[in-house]
Amino acid sequence: RGLIGVYHDWCESFSTYPRTYDLLHSNFLFSNLPERCAIIDLVAEMDRIVRPGGYVVIQESKQMINKVGSIFRSLQWSVNLYNDQYLVGQKSLWRPEGGEVQR
Repeated sequence: RGLIGVYHDWCESFSTYPRTYDLLHSNFLFSNLPERCAIIDLVAEMDRIVRPGGYVVIQESKQMINKVGSIFRSLQWSVNLYNDQYLVGQKSLWRPEGGEVQR
């Protein structure tokens, strides 16, 4: 794997397989979204393309970090905040309790 920089219109789904990336980084992406994009849709897309154990590093305003962090937590990510402007989240390999697979 390598480090590849990509510019993408996050209002569209990312043309990739699920669980492809180890790391996503964004710099004021959420605060610069056009009105046609919902924050929750963008976080759901990030959740789809990051593999379990992978990370997101997000630089945003404190207000936006709080909004985004709560969405990631609801998706069972571990979230840490640094200097009131950086969110570092790690995707867990989460399964619902009692969710045994029936065969």
